[in-house]
Amino acid sequence: MTNVHSTDLPPILGYKGFRVEVFPNSVLRRTLVIGSCKEPDVEMLLLETVQDLRPVGDSDTIGDSIIHQVRQELQHATADGGDNINITLHIFSGRPDPVWTIHQTNRNYQSILDKMTNVHSTDLPPVLGYKGFTVDVIRNSVLRRTLVIGSCKEPDVEMLLLETVQDLSPIGYTNTIGDSTIQNVKKELQNR
Repeated sequence: MTNVHSTDLPPILGYKGFRVEVFPNSVLRRTLVIGSCKEPDVEMLLLETVQDLRPVGDSDTIGDSIIHQVRQELQHATADGGDNINITLHIFSGRPDPVWTIHQTNRNYQSILDKMTNVHSTDLPPVLGYKGFTVDVIRNSVLRRTLVIGSCKEPDVEMLLLETVQDLSPIGYTNTIGDSTIQNVKKELQNR
């Protein structure tokens, strides 16, 4: 939670977020407020942590129905209509290239956004095999930025993108794209 910053609690009915107070040695050291669906991965972790605990001053747990409702809101916040990143691996000829949706809960989500601030789009080379990536950043269901990275132009970023998607199934696929494809791209990146 060292990388999480406080946000405001929204003025809404229902789930508003979490307030976390850290008391090492019985002294208040930090208060962190996380507004509803601002940090879904952290909120989900906090939700799982408190689900069987009793709130201070209460004799009962929160209850399964409330836990379920908050979990649904957090899952909805990371669904396709929210904030996410679509990653296209340009590798195939004659068939559609695989596309993955990376939600905010993915461990590399913020790293990808951070790396994109220092990278400029390049052209995809007219070659067979690995050509590069397209990264689309979507905020509130609106395309905010598209970055095209030609093969081996930004090896560190390309490797991060490849590592992010290697264990995920692309949209419309029932399985991952396969280790041989991933390994071939990795070899190209390591040889440049």
